[in-house]
Amino acid sequence: MRKLVIIPAYNEQGGIVKTVEDVKKYAPEFDYIVINDCSTDKTLTVCREHGFPLVNLPVNLASGEGCRLVMSMPSAMAMISPCSLTGTGSTMPAI
Repeated sequence: MRKLVIIPAYNEQGGIVKTVEDVKKYAPEFDYIVINDCSTDKTLTVCREHGFPLVNLPVNLASGEGCRLVMSMPSAMAMISPCSLTGTGSTMPAI
């Protein structure tokens, strides 16, 4: 089974790239997905330009609801050890 990092992002155009790069660098055994929570800045564009796995929410649900939505998807349910980070790049726990 794989491991999944869920990265909720709301208006994180300035931090999302660093967050994803940190996950790839420090936790390469994890898959990741960015949840763009109806950002009004260029978060969606940045994620698409970098080819990040992405769920784009059409309305703002807040990070908890966005995470629950992703975890209810069959592909996510098949994974083990889900965890969630912020999209700001300010927190990178020891995974």
